[in-house]
Amino acid sequence: MITRGTTPPVTIELPFDAAELVDGEIRFAQAGELLFVRSLDDCEASGNSLTLYLTEDETLSLSALAVVEAQIIATNTAGVKIASEVMEADVGRLLGV
Repeated sequence: MITRGTTPPVTIELPFDAAELVDGEIRFAQAGELLFVRSLDDCEASGNSLTLYLTEDETLSLSALAVVEAQIIATNTAGVKIASEVMEADVGRLLGV
């Protein structure tokens, strides 16, 4: 769950070593609308996982009424462009916001 108004880490487990990704981005959307895009350069890679910290402004742009979707679009070391399956997470409310 991603709670609005916080700066949570988002960790994505990959079926391969994250070091194989040389360029790319993570796209975040809700209800079919692209809300923000973050570069893979913003991620911490460790083994098969990528961790990205969302900003407060990014989480405040999310609605607690719908799931948030995320997808990685990247190029690997062999020059092949790949796209992950769309991942989903619930969005938690922040009282007073």
